[in-house]
Amino acid sequence: MTSKEVNALFPEATPIGGGALLLKTTIARLPASVMLGFLDDRFVAVDVSFNGVDDVRERHALLRDLLTRKYGEPVRVRDTAEEALRRAGEYRTVTEVAVTLGQAGISASGWPEASPSKVQVEMRVEGPSEELLGAVRDAQRDFKVWNQWRTVESRVKLLGSKSPVSSSIFIEYESVRYSAEIARARELDRQRMMKDL
Repeated sequence: MTSKEVNALFPEATPIGGGALLLKTTIARLPASVMLGFLDDRFVAVDVSFNGVDDVRERHALLRDLLTRKYGEPVRVRDTAEEALRRAGEYRTVTEVAVTLGQAGISASGWPEASPSKVQVEMRVEGPSEELLGAVRDAQRDFKVWNQWRTVESRVKLLGSKSPVSSSIFIEYESVRYSAEIARARELDRQRMMKDL
């Protein structure tokens, strides 16, 4: 579709720089800003922005459920807070195993020692560092969650972001058909920006 055809569907959209259109609306009962993107006057991308989200995890879960119902299971899932917790949990688990294996009367295989003549090895095992525990605490206040879907026609990304100063959720739809042209346009834009440096 051309920008005129899309503008005819959304007459309340406002033209902004680069030939894009901006639309203020409500999506999934949330106030949203929608940017409709064009490349060589062809409709190629949509960015949906939900700013000032009160509970990023709850709203992200709702949007993820709705997008999963529409597009199936996501092909990529990440949560930086869960990753930090998992790193701390893996550290703790390794620590607990090492302590168990180092206990008197337990062999390296985990079976009780059959012979008292075997040498006992004393191990000193430390728990997670304060730095690691601090990273886990920080991850609860400052995190990103995202999912990605791929369909025949588009790539869909859902990103939730929370920091001490802001919280937002974005949905990006990008045409697969024009992905090479979009990548070239982004590279040209970066080259232009690089000249400013």
